[in-house]
Amino acid sequence: MPVAERLDIMHRAIFLSDFHLGSRLAKAEHLLSFIESNEAATWYLVGDIYDIKRLRRRHYWPASHGRVVRALRRKARAGARIVYLPGNHDPDLRNRTGPRALLPGVEVAERAIHTTADGRKLLVVHGDEYEPAAPASTPGYWAGCAAYLTGVAASEIVGRSRALLGFDYWSLAAFLKNRTLPYVPFVSKYRANLRQAARLHGANGVVCGHIHHASIEFGDGILYLNCGDWVDSCTAVVEDWSGNLGLLPWSRRAGSSERAPEVLSPQAVAAR
Repeated sequence: MPVAERLDIMHRAIFLSDFHLGSRLAKAEHLLSFIESNEAATWYLVGDIYDIKRLRRRHYWPASHGRVVRALRRKARAGARIVYLPGNHDPDLRNRTGPRALLPGVEVAERAIHTTADGRKLLVVHGDEYEPAAPASTPGYWAGCAAYLTGVAASEIVGRSRALLGFDYWSLAAFLKNRTLPYVPFVSKYRANLRQAARLHGANGVVCGHIHHASIEFGDGILYLNCGDWVDSCTAVVEDWSGNLGLLPWSRRAGSSERAPEVLSPQAVAAR
């Protein structure tokens, strides 16, 4: 029986973004562990799956990145529906929408509308086109980029040290972002722009990526869900067969088949 017809599988839908395959920043082993340990009727790949910009400057494609692609192909061959929504790091695919002849079960789209099991409509889009205007023209933008890359580099050092001591992966960069980004005007405007886009599409919410900050928030009558990334936060948005949506952190060590124990529902986030 095709996956899309089986109600006994783990999730109704999984939303993932910002793998950045082809970049040294990608947590490919963690991502592979997640893909192999989870099942869904529909997988949404919400942009920046490949880091084509980096690949054009310098070829970097270790075996682990290829294994991630092959794992997703196996999901498609097994009957799962896979929807690929390109982002700003893999924009070439935006001009090649539709089913992929070489990847049965995979379709490319600029945006999608996902209807949850309880009837809500979600706009699914990477999100780069909804960035506030001209952030790159300010010194603060470049300072923020430098600070982010420094934080990711520091997370690598912390991560390796924890692994040597037998601890699970933990991201210093994600920890710092969770305590600062919600209060940054750029991020607030980004969320507002995406909520407005959801309204224009007649949707009850929006699922996006792009800014590498996983979150679930309800405001102005619109649900905002950001998948996060697989550079440091290692998170996914998931839907169960009742239509409940949650943020699933994958903090297990690379290669582990254990499932992350915590799913944060919007209600739980609002109660914090």
